[in-house]
This record gives sequence, structure tokens and C-alpha cells, in this order.
Amino acid sequence: MFSFFSFRQCIHYIFIFSVWLGTFVLQAQTSGTRDVTFITGTGTSHMVNALGVLPNGSVFVGGDFDTYNSQPHVGLVVLSPNGSPDSTFSANATLNTGADVRSGFVEANGDILIGGFFTTVNGSAMNKLARLKPNGTLDNTFTVGTGPNNEVSCISSNGQKIAISGFFSQYNGQSKSGFAYLNQNGTIDTNFTNSTWSSQIRTQHVLPNGKVIVGGNFSSFQNAPFNRIARLNIDGSIDTTFNPGSGASGPVEAIAIQPNGKILIGGSFTSINGQVANRVARLNQNGSVDASFNVSLGANTTVRALAVTVTGKIVVAGQFMTFNGNTVNFIVQLNQNGTVDQNFQTGTGFNGSTHALAIQQDNKVLVGGAFTQFQGSSSPRIIRLYGDSVPSVPVVPVFSQPQYTATCFGDTVVLEITGGNISPTDFWEWRMNDCQSTLLDTGLVVKFAPQSDTTTFAVKSSGAANCVTVQLIVADTVAPQINAPLPAITAYCNVSILPQDAPLATDFCVGTVVGVPKGPLSYTAPGNYKLPWLFDDGHYNIAIDTQYIEVLAIDTAVNYVGPFTWEAAHTSSTATYQWGECGTGQFVALPNDTLQAFTPGFVGQYAVIITEGNCADTSSCVVMQAWSVSENANNNALKIFPNPATEHIVIGYSGQLGTGTLRVFNANGKLVVEEKITANQLEVNTKTWPKGVYVVEVETKNSKLSQRVVKL
Repeated sequence: MFSFFSFRQCIHYIFIFSVWLGTFVLQAQTSGTRDVTFITGTGTSHMVNALGVLPNGSVFVGGDFDTYNSQPHVGLVVLSPNGSPDSTFSANATLNTGADVRSGFVEANGDILIGGFFTTVNGSAMNKLARLKPNGTLDNTFTVGTGPNNEVSCISSNGQKIAISGFFSQYNGQSKSGFAYLNQNGTIDTNFTNSTWSSQIRTQHVLPNGKVIVGGNFSSFQNAPFNRIARLNIDGSIDTTFNPGSGASGPVEAIAIQPNGKILIGGSFTSINGQVANRVARLNQNGSVDASFNVSLGANTTVRALAVTVTGKIVVAGQFMTFNGNTVNFIVQLNQNGTVDQNFQTGTGFNGSTHALAIQQDNKVLVGGAFTQFQGSSSPRIIRLYGDSVPSVPVVPVFSQPQYTATCFGDTVVLEITGGNISPTDFWEWRMNDCQSTLLDTGLVVKFAPQSDTTTFAVKSSGAANCVTVQLIVADTVAPQINAPLPAITAYCNVSILPQDAPLATDFCVGTVVGVPKGPLSYTAPGNYKLPWLFDDGHYNIAIDTQYIEVLAIDTAVNYVGPFTWEAAHTSSTATYQWGECGTGQFVALPNDTLQAFTPGFVGQYAVIITEGNCADTSSCVVMQAWSVSENANNNALKIFPNPATEHIVIGYSGQLGTGTLRVFNANGKLVVEEKITANQLEVNTKTWPKGVYVVEVETKNSKLSQRVVKL
């Protein structure tokens, strides 16, 4: 089974799937009394801070001690189920003299994470954080570099990510304010924002989806108010779907997660979000207070550790002497609704505080702390108590998947009885909820498509008088799949994204998931932007994709390209241009001037309006010189009309000048027309001429006359 650790302010609980019988047969031992088969002798020489159960049933113990049962064991020891030290582990796992283990976590494969005050493990430099194999050897794949620069007081892992907290300010040389989120190999997860807290984190729990619930004495996170309890997303940001309101009135020292996902918290607080909750409370998955859980007067002082038993009861440990008015002396077991379980009989209890809890697969309760006695008998700092009664007959069948993880509701689940007190001749009946419901299936295998988070099966064998119930939990662990890469958006002047244009993702459980923008939808200043979109399936799985946005500015510069021609600097195949006069303080459009280049007909101030789609911008007014023709004294003899012209011009001059040559030049000085003149009047077709300013020149034997003409 998975197990959990507790050190002072740090408690973790990874639930196992529970199987209950319709009828229980009481064991000879009473719940809450000492298990005398767990022999610890003189126990530990000093405080026990951490406990955990390995897959083989051995017990991990960590603390500030130097000896266990009067034999040298510095900081840690692994015990066999009867309480004797595991010699193989002890031979391999050695810490430096004076080392203390303040926190730890047993992973699913039996590897053990330890944190505290130590500098070497098995002779190798490992500063304050390490991972050991079940046989005590150092896991060399776990690399911490220079490690934390101060104590690690809490560790939590989901098998993929590891969260640590404590009094350190650096991890492997990088700034980390008392909290670090690590990859499985011990390196820093660079996708996780370096969190800034107003005060210490004292407990945390990494959820299967990578989110982290944190508790402590902080009042803010990254300058936003969060009183002593919060949940972080996989990128380190605050999970806004978890809302505990005004939070806890005092420090949160312990967190435990029930199989249904509800969150147990313990500490020294007396209220949660303004509601009375004396040092123990239960929150719903969205952070609201679970009103069905009521401890009434609760603990009279600080709760340090919490654990959920195989049968769903809640064990509470700490510094308190009474709970809801009952004298309990440092330990109590609660029913699911928060009332004191009167069947958990600890008598006079302990003579000192309790700090660490762990629940064995057989529902026995391991307790560690600063105490030296239990019920008046010597019990130096570690003990094992009997838990609630467990079924003795018939033997509970072994199911192939007591906990099933599906991609979504509706997936087919296959449950198979693979062991236990079964006979080939037994006839098995599967029903929903209880044995009075409709028959669902028969045989050793059942196939079922669940439609909710939890489903309870009632199983009855022809060889048994009573039903066995097994609860199936379906956990959605698949993040939404983004339908298509988000397109980059490039536009002039502004970019505005409408809410109905939000991108979509597809989730196997909930179907279409609409992206939520984590930034503004409108951009007006030129520049490059990144707009993150968050896709949340509502089952604690998220995906994030980034959309790249570029806002372009229209270049309103006007450049002289000559002769007597100006051009808008903005060049685009989609742009339109409108030139106009602006010397009078108003822009007066010149209807026929709609090209990128512009040649004025007269000296004046001109500007251009440049349009790109729905975006337009206007240049500054520019003083422009028009084409100027030097006229001699006889130039009055040269007449051109109409001027400006559209389709033709008529050129007339005095017959006294005689015959000659007509030449027409464009604004660039290129010859457009050249003809011999034999009469004193000539009509020239201008229909095909490009718009602009032209120079008409008449050269005779006696004179040379020039005059400009404007073609519209």
C-alpha cells in the first residue's frame, strides 16, 4: 500500500482502496490499545518526526534520535513488522554523526525520500535531501546538487513530482523561498513559478494531477491575500477553482486527503472562512467548508498530524489534551462526521505530544512523537496501536483493480476476483450498492461503465453468508487535448479577439472545453504579445497554449522621391491611399490622388490617409513644391487649354514665331510627345497620359516657349 509521513507540521495521506464486509467479526484486541507484538524495547533516544509503511510491511522511522533500542541508528531506521531493525537497511543507510531526519515520504515502489539536517548519506555528500532504496542504498539517479541551504521539514510526492518545504532560501544555488517543486530525478521543475509566500509553508500534498495543496502560517501568495491554505496549479500559479474564502484563522499544520477527494486540515486555527472549526476541519474539493463534518469543541490546542484509516475513520495527533470535552491525551479517532469515535479506547493515552502517524494495511496505527509512556507503561517515542476491527471471515476476495483510473466516465472497467477465500465451485453475484439491488453480473469478472466518481459493488459468493462490498473510484487524469495550434495574429493598429472566438479543446470526459484567456483580449499599442489560454476540464486537469499576437503600426512617413514627386513610406498590397490638402487646417481630399506616389499641381501643404482594413492613419502635413516653368517675356504667346486637362489639350501660339517643334515631357523629364508644328494651333490627345504634371515646349527658329500642364 502507499503510506504517508508526518513531521510536526507535515502530514501526507495517499489513500488505498478499501473493502468492507456487510458483517464484521471483532478481533480480540480493542481498537486504540497497544499492539504488544510490536516490540520497540527502549525505543528511540529522541523525538520521532516521520513514519511510513513500505510495500513489504516494514516501518520507516525518522527523527532526531541517535539510537533505537539502545543500538546506534542516527536519524533513521527501518523496522520489521515485529519492531526489530532491518539489518540490511541499517548496514547500508548511514547518516553523518548528529544528523536529524525531520521529514520523509515512502513512494509506491518503496523508495524513501528523507529531508532534514544531514550532509552525508552512506558516506556520499547529500545535503538535507536524499532518496534511499528499500534496502538503504543511496538512489544515485536522484540528483540535488548542493541541495537546500537549510532544513527540509516537509516532503510530498505523487510519483512524478516532488514538493519540499522548510526553512531554506535556496535549492542547488537557485533562490527558493521555503518551497521547491522538483522533478522525479531531484532537479528543479523550471515550468513551476518560484512562489513567494509571506511566511512559512508547514505542510503540503501533491495531488495525482500535479497540483499542490499547501498549508502553513502565510497570509499572502505573490502579494495576493491567501490565509494559510491554498492550492497551486502545475505551473505554480494559484488555482482559482479552490476558494477557501478568508482561509484559516491560525496556522495549518497537517493535510490529509480522503478517498473521495475531500481535504482534511489540522492546526491551531479556530475558524475557516469565518466558520467555527476548532483545529480540525474538512474542505470540499473547491475549498469550501464541508458542513457535514463538525468537531464541535474540537482540540484544545494544536493538531500536528492526521491520517485516514482503512475503514475511513480519522486519526488525529498533536499537543492537545482534550477533544470536544473528552480527555484523550494527545490522540483521538473521529468518525466520518467529525464526532469522537468512542470505540477507540486509549485510556490515559500518552504522557507527551504526538507528531507522526501512519496506517498499516491491516488498519493498525503507528504513532511517533516526544512521549515516553502510553497508558502508564514505557513506550519511548514510538508505538503501534490496534485500529478498527477488520473482517476475519469470510476472507475478503482480492480484486484485480481495487482502484481504477479511467480516462473518463463511461469507459469500461473490468474488475476481477483474483484471490482470497474463493472456490471454483462458488457462484458470484455482482450488484450495485447492496445485495438487495438488481443483479448486475455473475462470475469472477464484472464489466461496468461508471457514470460518476465512485461506484460501490456488492459481491456475494455462494460460499459466504454475507455480501462483500468494494468501492470503485474513477479518476479523470487526462488533460484536455487542444483541437488545433493557436494561429498567430498579425494586424495593423489593433487586435481584438471576441469572446465567442475563444479556442476550443476536447476532453475525453467532458467533451468540448472552451479556452479561458489569461490576459487581455484587446491590444492597441504596436508590439508583440503572448496570450495564454487555459483549458480546464473541471477535474483538476488543465492544458495551456499560447497565442502569439503582433500589432503593426502604419508608417506615416512621406518621402521625397523627385522630381516634384512624394511617396508614402508605407508599402502594402492591401493598403489604400488618399492624398489631400491640409494647409487650411482641414484635410481636403483630392479625389483622383489615390496612389502611393503623389505629384502636386500647386505649391502647398499636403498629407495622405493610409488605410489597412479597418485601420487608418494620417501623415503629417508636408510642404511640397510644384513643377515650376521659366517663362520668357514672349511666353504669353503660348496658350494651353483646358489646364488641368483630362482627354485633350489645345496648344496655340502666335503665328509670328513661325513653324517649329512641339515636345511634351513628364515630371521625370522623359519625352512623351514630339511633333512638327506647321500651324499656330494644335490639338493633342492626353487621354492615355498618366496623371501628373507635364511640361509643354514649343521651339521655333525665333523662340523657345515652355508651360506646364496638369493631367487629371
